[in-house]
Order: sequence, then structure tokens, then C-alpha cells
Amino acid sequence: MNLSDNQKIGLGVLGGIAVLIALTFILGWFGVGYTATVGKAQQNAETDVYYSSQAYLDGVAHDLGDLRLQYNTAKGSDEKNAIKSTVAHRYANFDKTKLRDADLQDFLVQMRQ
Repeated sequence: MNLSDNQKIGLGVLGGIAVLIALTFILGWFGVGYTATVGKAQQNAETDVYYSSQAYLDGVAHDLGDLRLQYNTAKGSDEKNAIKSTVAHRYANFDKTKLRDADLQDFLVQMRQ
């Protein structure tokens, strides 16, 4: 069977398209694998950097300062217990040594007891 030049060109184009589709599919799966491994590690590293950032730590200090003020001005034990519970849950895994203010460190320890 002899193929004309036009038929050869047509088959070549179809073959090229099939190769491009296959490459797209294969590279897509490589992307999935990258996201599941390297991408996940990269996201974890970015999260660690965020939780160590000065902006985050300043936000925690500000929030704890507000909660300490609310606790100190609370009228009843129910209100104080609610604030204590809020602090204990919100900052259960927070490392108190990252706070520069010793009074806030003491407040955090008191709220966790």
C-alpha cells in the first residue's frame, strides 16, 4: 500500500497530536505527584515560617493582651472561666517563650492551668 504525500503528512500530524495529548496526560500526573510530595513539604515550610514571623507573634501578643484585660475586668467567675477556656484552647500549642512580654507569658501559663 502506497501512501501519497498528503496522506503521510496527515498521519504525521495525527501522530504529533497523539504524542502531545499523551505528554500532557503524563506531565499532569507528574504535577499531581509533585504536589503530593514536594508541594506538601513546601506548604509545611511556609506554614512554619508564618507561625515564626514577627507579624504573627505580634498578633498573638496583642490578642493575649486584650484577653488579659477582659479577664481582669470580668465581673463574675463564669465570664473569667469562659476567657480562660478561650485562651487555653486558642493557644494550647503556642510556645510561651516566643512572647517577649513576661507578664503575657505568666498570663498564658495561668490560663492553661
